[in-house]
Amino acid sequence: MKTKFVLVGAVVAGVILFAWGAAWNMSLDPLVLKQFSNDQAVAATVRQGAASNGLYFSSRGVVAAVRMTPDMADQSNAPVGPFLVKEGLADLALGALLAMLVLAFASATVARDGMLLGLAGLAAGVGISFSDAIWFGFPWSYALLATGEQVFGWMLAGLALGALRRKLLPVAVPVEAAQPRPVAAVA
Repeated sequence: MKTKFVLVGAVVAGVILFAWGAAWNMSLDPLVLKQFSNDQAVAATVRQGAASNGLYFSSRGVVAAVRMTPDMADQSNAPVGPFLVKEGLADLALGALLAMLVLAFASATVARDGMLLGLAGLAAGVGISFSDAIWFGFPWSYALLATGEQVFGWMLAGLALGALRRKLLPVAVPVEAAQPRPVAAVA
């Protein structure tokens, strides 16, 4: 039964994470991602200094992720299908891991499952995005937005997983707890 929860939870949480990430990034990435003013000249200069695709840095404060085709073709209209498939698979894997967290902590309420995973998202965001801002000069606005995506996406996944856990893995209530308690008379 727990395996079923993790598998179904991976799909439920994965879909939530995928949809939330897409909505968040389409609406907020333009606030922090800027295009170079002379795109072709910058790309040609980067290619001269970066013989192959990879992650590069300069002692002058430049960090660049380089992923160019050999002919340096414009990739703004490249098919997004392969990227979406990879992101979807990553979100399914993350969904399975988050389902395992919900299972391991067995919170008393759905809200606590949401809070648990929201806090885990905050920890992941601070650990990764803040370090990128500190060490690589990423803008703090980017670090905060990326962390916000994690917090809210993981919290939504936690709420859904908490509800799913209660549906697929009902908790047995001890007989004593099921009995009504007498109400004390107030004088």
